[in-house]
Amino acid sequence: HSIENFQGIVVAVRRYSERLRGSLKLQSSVAKLMRCAEFSVKNKMAVAVIERLRDYDKLSNISLKIRSDRGECNLIEGKDIITLIHSERFESLIKRELGSKIQRYIAGLAQIHIQFDDTYETTPGVVCYIYSLLAHHGINIREEMSCGTDQLIIVSQEDAASAMQILS
Repeated sequence: HSIENFQGIVVAVRRYSERLRGSLKLQSSVAKLMRCAEFSVKNKMAVAVIERLRDYDKLSNISLKIRSDRGECNLIEGKDIITLIHSERFESLIKRELGSKIQRYIAGLAQIHIQFDDTYETTPGVVCYIYSLLAHHGINIREEMSCGTDQLIIVSQEDAASAMQILS
């Protein structure tokens, strides 16, 4: 009876080692991608969560005003809400223009910009790796978005330095 158990264990170990080899290869690809990435951080960022507008011209004008004054402005559209990630110094503009449409406003954030090479889009597990790494160190990602080979992560300003050190 113990020989049958032993053979079963040997088969299980072989399967696990094959799976582990594949996992190590994937981790190696992600680690290489992270080493080659370029990082930057912007402090004094804020997030306005607003109810979905029918008037996109208003959002476009807000974005134009912020960008023309060398500020940061990114939009994430959900089904029922829009998240506006922007430089904190435009808080009064956002609140004046969007007023009662604002469901939540959070200041004191930082934006980490990670720029990867072209292999980012075909390397599985990169976003999972970043999320897991930051979560393991107690850093909460408040918002996140990607565009092509760029990844933007929003964290609290207090966590920005630690997050940068951990990621780079």
